[in-house]
Amino acid sequence: MLAARMVERCESNHADSSRPIRWRSRLGRVGLALIVLLFTLWGAAAISLSNLPVAPIRLLLAIAFTALGLWTIRMLMVPPRGRHRFAGLTFPLTFVIVWTWWWLIPPSHDRDWVEPQSRLPTIEIAEDTLTINAYRDFRYDSNEAFDAIFRTREVALSAIESADLYLSRWQSRGDGSGRTAHTFLGFNVRDEQPIIISIEARLERGESFGLIRSCFKQHELIYVVGSPRDVVGVRVRHRGERVTRFRLRAAPEEVRSLLLEYAREVNELAEQPRWYHLLRNNCTTNIVRIAFPDRRRARWDYRLLLNGRADRFAHAHGLIDDSVALEQLRSEAVVGPHDRLIKPARPQE
Repeated sequence: MLAARMVERCESNHADSSRPIRWRSRLGRVGLALIVLLFTLWGAAAISLSNLPVAPIRLLLAIAFTALGLWTIRMLMVPPRGRHRFAGLTFPLTFVIVWTWWWLIPPSHDRDWVEPQSRLPTIEIAEDTLTINAYRDFRYDSNEAFDAIFRTREVALSAIESADLYLSRWQSRGDGSGRTAHTFLGFNVRDEQPIIISIEARLERGESFGLIRSCFKQHELIYVVGSPRDVVGVRVRHRGERVTRFRLRAAPEEVRSLLLEYAREVNELAEQPRWYHLLRNNCTTNIVRIAFPDRRRARWDYRLLLNGRADRFAHAHGLIDDSVALEQLRSEAVVGPHDRLIKPARPQE
């Protein structure tokens, strides 16, 4: 009897001690399953939006990859004895193949681009003179009807006096805020029109911008260099966007140095195409990368990821006037349809 009781106690203690191990094992398998699910969703999207020319083949491969991911998840949920012996290797190897293939898809300058983004600018620097080629100065009757004008513009670097941060919101609240916006910079030239540089997703004819698609190598990058009548005016007058302009707190020497950095980026992009990416390589993250190299970690600040609040970031860090409340600054910064900045050109211009 005594021996039997001792055996029962040992078995009970063993069962109690094995319960935490079982729970940890189950939690580990659930965690792995979630990781596989995320990789499955990413891989299916990457395949369906890849550079394979035949859409049905892309769809079939995406379905097959999804099926493999779901089968792998099922194998993770069964006891080890019931698993297929290759269950732990098939999905990781397949994912590495898909990721490598996707990573090697090259960007291109050779596509049928929409007319406003059909030409890449370059900026030549000779002592104090900047020569901007393919400077965009379109005249718009509507967003779709315009006279396409690309020209060459020369400016003296010493005439660059200040810079402005622009936020263009296509959806905004009554106070002018909103979660998303397009951000770009303007460089103010003494006694001349500003130079506007807008970092954008480059679109092909018939193509529209897609938030998800922009994360899967569907849009190349372009630096649009043009006049405020064009780059700002089309947004205010013909797209119904709310544009605000904030003067950056920077000395003229700092602004000129920033413009030269932009010129370097513009010329490098003309030589080597790059992909636009919604989170890593967009209008706002590139401004931070170029203008504030010591603050590159700030690219992951929520106010820059939700870049409709980029003015909050700039205000909080003293990059724009922080002596007044941001709400007041916003109301004073609106570029209206009759603003002299975007007035149509006079005939002699």
